Amino acid sequence: MGSSKSKGRRNQRSHRSSSGPTPPRSSTVAAQPAPKVRGGWLTAMLIIIVIHAIFTAVLLISYHKNPGVTREVLWAGAFLVALLEIASAVVMWFWKKWGLYLFVAATLASIGFGLVIYPSMLVAFHAIIPLGILAYILQAQNKLKLFE
Repeated sequence: MGSSKSKGRRNQRSHRSSSGPTPPRSSTVAAQPAPKVRGGWLTAMLIIIVIHAIFTAVLLISYHKNPGVTREVLWAGAFLVALLEIASAVVMWFWKKWGLYLFVAATLASIGFGLVIYPSMLVAFHAIIPLGILAYILQAQNKLKLFE
């Protein structure tokens, strides 16, 4: 009786070893990149950028010092600055690095246009505030590396 049990065990062992080598599992599964998480602060800042763009356009149109600037130039400049800022926020939403560059360009255009329009030079530089806050959020939360 003892010999039949040992034969059964040998058969089980030989059956396990004869099944052949199994392919490594790590080569069949591709590595997934880590998901990009925007977070509450960055989401809020992108929404604030859109609101700020609309606010800046209204401010440019309603509060100007230079009577030599025609109404068409005023509206076109305000519309262009707002459009650039909104477009940059939308592009940054999709993690594109050129959206950051577009936002910097829109901020500089807003400052340049504001220096011509606003009665105070300090008011013209209000566009730097969202740029500084965005830069701080991206740096503090280490999200700059997520942009493509």
